[in-house]
Amino acid sequence: MADTKSTSNNLDVTISALSEGARDLALGRALAEVQGWQRTLATSGREDLRPIAENLALLRGRLDDGLNGGSLDGGSIGRLLEELGAQVSSVAESSEDGPPPEVAERLGELARLLSREGREVGE
Repeated sequence: MADTKSTSNNLDVTISALSEGARDLALGRALAEVQGWQRTLATSGREDLRPIAENLALLRGRLDDGLNGGSLDGGSIGRLLEELGAQVSSVAESSEDGPPPEVAERLGELARLLSREGREVGE
């Protein structure tokens, strides 16, 4: 991933956005967050992050549908958010080649938010 300070700052922005609730997040803003993280993870060179990037690509597709006038599938989006929460939690808790403590703490918070928002959006 990028350097620790940049990664922490980017995580703070995403955490702040999700803290307000996924349903209240403007679709364009949500799409920008997803695209940014998908690009970051896909170009990280870390195989363990590839499944997260793939799920972000799926989420991006669901959000694109809504942005282009289609309907948003809350159930599908909710499941993806919950799965992303589990994947991010796994990375945060990884002892092998894991993130620095300050990044791991933010990843843990992000994982909890993704799981919570996934449950709420999926209802």
